[in-house]
Amino acid sequence: MSILSCSEKVGEFIPENFVIEKSEVILPFEVKEIIQFENGYICNFENYDDTSFNIGLFDKSFNLERAKTILLNSDLKFVKSIWTSEDTLFVTDSYTVKYWRNNRWNFYKSLPKEDVTNYKSYQLNYPIYEDNQFIIKSCSRGEFGGAVYFKDKKTRKTYSCEATSIKSVNKIKGSYYVTSSLPHGSGFSKVIKINDPKKLYEIKQKSQLLDCAWYDIYSKDPRNYEIKHPIGYDKGFEVLVDTIDIMIIGAFVSKNQLYHFFSDNKNTYLGYFNNRKPIVLDTIINKVSWYGAVRDIQNNNNIFPINSRFLNGVIIKEGNKIRLVEFKRITKKIQLPPK
Repeated sequence: MSILSCSEKVGEFIPENFVIEKSEVILPFEVKEIIQFENGYICNFENYDDTSFNIGLFDKSFNLERAKTILLNSDLKFVKSIWTSEDTLFVTDSYTVKYWRNNRWNFYKSLPKEDVTNYKSYQLNYPIYEDNQFIIKSCSRGEFGGAVYFKDKKTRKTYSCEATSIKSVNKIKGSYYVTSSLPHGSGFSKVIKINDPKKLYEIKQKSQLLDCAWYDIYSKDPRNYEIKHPIGYDKGFEVLVDTIDIMIIGAFVSKNQLYHFFSDNKNTYLGYFNNRKPIVLDTIINKVSWYGAVRDIQNNNNIFPINSRFLNGVIIKEGNKIRLVEFKRITKKIQLPPK
């Protein structure tokens, strides 16, 4: 797909001016998740060598808060995900959900063992977005499908549609814009607009609430490869962008305009989409970017983690300033005192 520059004027829309800044931070491990916490950041590391160091707390300049990091790594085995809810930090540690209070981890709930019917369903334990009408959750099996769920706070009914590996949920003039992207094959991205979530497919079966790809119905006959879908599974939303070869990292709203961070096979850009075509406002870095995990969008709508084989870092939006922080890994381990 060709990428247009902002010099090609589209209608009457005049995009805002954004300032891009870049910096580097030296870290001992690859960062797979990052969220905001206590006026700084919590990083969840891809760490197979030293399980005593799962997560790290950093200040806004990415200096390690050493004493608190030591406490946070107590009684953790393998952290799958991190998120916050009303200022409380949660982790999924192996098959247990824990929350941080009084300087220690407390048991919250156990998770069932995963199989083909509930694989990755632990992601549904926390909202990715919430307003006065809906609690929005999501889970993704990668190339095997994913979904977004809208739970009506008044009726308690749940509505859903396909959305694989969500990057952002934004609301403009009462409509929801769901951005998703998956680095599978040459990569694909999609942006859908939902004016009224109650017009999506209503989830009535409990099994569908745990199935990230409830809309795919497989035959019980292993020789039959046909996939069927429930009636109405594809109603209630409008596809604004559906593209391959473009990886969308995330989206944000400014003055009722939806902007995106996205990447082709060469660079990472700031821009937007017009008539399904990407319009480039600026090049952020001459490296390929993508990110493939559901994260705590509700409390982190201004940070956009990047975790590709070309770049590990985060884009931070601060008003009209766009900060790219690139994480550089060193092999030296951080030495923490024994537990």
